[in-house]
Order: sequence, then structure tokens, then C-alpha cells
Amino acid sequence: MKFKQLPFIAKFAILLTCFNTWVIIEEFIIDRFGYWQFLPFYKKGIFCLWDAGFLAIAALLIFYNWKTIKEKCFISNCKICSIKT
Repeated sequence: MKFKQLPFIAKFAILLTCFNTWVIIEEFIIDRFGYWQFLPFYKKGIFCLWDAGFLAIAALLIFYNWKTIKEKCFISNCKICSIKT
């Protein structure tokens, strides 16, 4: 079964798993070693702009297919969008 054939609930579970991984990285690396001081708009221990940005990018990559993302890319000569799949 291909990823795009998965039901919505499976894709949503994958999104939550990715977000949980991001939260663990925040807790064990960013917060504990003090890297949060170097991240603008980062709020230690609460939902912040970085969390929303991660969720937006992860949702975009999970729920939209790659062809749609490449068509709507606003960056001319984007190296990521020029990758052949």
C-alpha cells in the first residue's frame, strides 16, 4: 500500500507522531541545553510559533502530494522542487 492510499486517520496519526518527536527534541535538546535563547519567538515550555511552524510544514508534507507542492512553490529555481521523483 502506498502512503497516499492510507486513510485520513492514519495520516493524522503519523502527523501526531512527528509532532511528538518534535516536542521530545524541544524538551531534551533545545530546553535543556539553553538553545531556546537563540531562537526568536521561542517560548520555553509552551506552544509557540516554532511549534505551529513545524505542524504547518509537517501537515503540508503529509496531506498534500509532492506534485501539488511543486506546482505551488513560489521560489523560482528552487533546488528542492527541481528534484525529479
